[in-house]
Amino acid sequence: MRKLTYDTVRDFAGVTVTYNSAYLLVAPPSLGVWTVKDLVPLASSVNLVRDGKLRALGVTSAKCVGIQPDVPTIAESGLPGFVWDSWGGIIAPAKTPRAIIRKLNREITRALGLPDIPKRMRALGAEPAPSTPEAFDKLIAEQVVAVGAVARKAGIRPQ
Repeated sequence: MRKLTYDTVRDFAGVTVTYNSAYLLVAPPSLGVWTVKDLVPLASSVNLVRDGKLRALGVTSAKCVGIQPDVPTIAESGLPGFVWDSWGGIIAPAKTPRAIIRKLNREITRALGLPDIPKRMRALGAEPAPSTPEAFDKLIAEQVVAVGAVARKAGIRPQ
C-alpha cells in the first residue's frame, strides 16, 4: 500500500452511490468445507460457483442477495454482526459547485432507473443504489474509518 497524495474525504465530493453488492465467500468442493465456521475467508466469484468449481459458503451483506438467494449471510453462518458490502459510486473534485453535483446526481439517478440497467447490474450480483450526495459523502467518511481500522488491526501500513 502506498501513502495517498490526497485526502479521500477532504478532496472529493460524493455525487451518488451507483451500486451495492455483497462479496461471496467460496471454497472448492474438493476442500470439504461446507460452512463459514469450517473456513474463514477465501476470495469470491459467482461464476466459479455457477460452474461448480467453488461452493458458496456465505455472503457478506446484511441479507441474502438475489443472485444467490439460497446462500446464507456470514452473520447467519456463525459470525454474528459481520457485514462487509461492496459499493461503487461517482465522485467529483471537492470544489465542484453544488449545483453541478446536484445535476449530476439527478441524471445518474435517472440513468440507473432505466429498465435495462438494473437488470444488467443484478445479473452481475449488484443492486442499483442511487443516493443523495450528502449520504454518499457520509458513506465515504465511514468507510475510510472502517477500512483504516481493519488495516491497522492487520498491521498494514502505507509506505
